[in-house]
Amino acid sequence: MKICDIIEKLNLTVFAEGNKDAFADGVFCCDVPSLALSKLEKDKIWMSVIGNVNSVAVAYRCECPCIVLAHSVQPVDEIAVTEAKAHGIWLLGCDESIFDTALNIHKAINSED
Repeated sequence: MKICDIIEKLNLTVFAEGNKDAFADGVFCCDVPSLALSKLEKDKIWMSVIGNVNSVAVAYRCECPCIVLAHSVQPVDEIAVTEAKAHGIWLLGCDESIFDTALNIHKAINSED
């Protein structure tokens, strides 16, 4: 499913606009960037509460099209936003928990609509 469609369906906040053609086929939840570096798979949305430039670097390295910051967390600084934009990575936010948002993303990706 296209990231743009997920944003619309879940009403996510956009901190950094990524590649408009990017899509995701699943979701990955983790708050430890070093663990994400070894486990995050290509084309998965990364759910976290860590919104810094290191997370953006891990997403770029793992070919992750999108990071969603849960629990109303915002990017730590403008550097994270700038780097996300530069590398075409969506940096998004939501007020809900990681679990609830990941479940809603999973349902959206796997819906028959």
